[in-house]
Amino acid sequence: MDNNMIPAGYMAKRITGNSGHLQTKNVVDFYSVSNCISADFASYVDYWKHNGYWLFDSPEIILNLAEDNSIDMTGAKFFYYEIYGFEFNEDDELWHEYEPEKSFATDVKIPEDKTLEGFDIVTFSVGTSAECSPLSCNGLADEIKTNRHCLLSSLEQARQCLESGLFSNSEPGPFRIFAVYSVAPPEKIIPFEDVRPKWNWPAVVVCFVVGLLIQSVLLPCMCRDGSVKMGVAFVFDILITLRLGWAYFRKEKGKVWLFYAALCLLLGPIIEVGFRIFSSH
Repeated sequence: MDNNMIPAGYMAKRITGNSGHLQTKNVVDFYSVSNCISADFASYVDYWKHNGYWLFDSPEIILNLAEDNSIDMTGAKFFYYEIYGFEFNEDDELWHEYEPEKSFATDVKIPEDKTLEGFDIVTFSVGTSAECSPLSCNGLADEIKTNRHCLLSSLEQARQCLESGLFSNSEPGPFRIFAVYSVAPPEKIIPFEDVRPKWNWPAVVVCFVVGLLIQSVLLPCMCRDGSVKMGVAFVFDILITLRLGWAYFRKEKGKVWLFYAALCLLLGPIIEVGFRIFSSH
């Protein structure tokens, strides 16, 4: 088991001072990875811009996200994290290797300038984003020596704390070790400009109306099948209408409108052919 630390990503946080949360006077504020005391800049998971470590590949991504969603970044401090490639399981008291979530791309930009602030131990019972930092959340910094930011001094100290059982009765693990670096905030950048073409709404409306006419001619008949086919078409028409309304409201761009235009025209024939195939069996 080596001591290599893996680039994990960035986060912007609103730092909280130690105004009585801990009894120790050694801790001035909290640079903890968790969101419990020093909060993240936003509930960022809802935007799905994070990487496989549930952080951000660059500080510019954070700034763009904040600008696009009118998030006030006043006073936010930026951090870069590296993560130890093994997590400690308190049940079997062993280290286990783990990987970032593969469904999210991870390509962390390494900062040119960074200042090591210390090491934090964080719980990951669910295995997604950081949960608790027991040094601050559970007050273990009153019993374990930390620096002024409530962080440990080295990777070796963090490993010894876990292996000696000092974190066993804090929060459910497994536990992961982070190296916490402070970095300068990015300069203001121009938000990404979406140059994709707008939807051709006149064409979409024409295809929708023509599709309804095709359905009215092709699907009705004086039998039960006719009623069923019209009912199926009605459900799909409602779903398509809702989807088109959502696209119009969001001012979507791109060529995906071609798919919905074609679907409007072909829905009636598709339903008719489908019923003929099933009726023949």
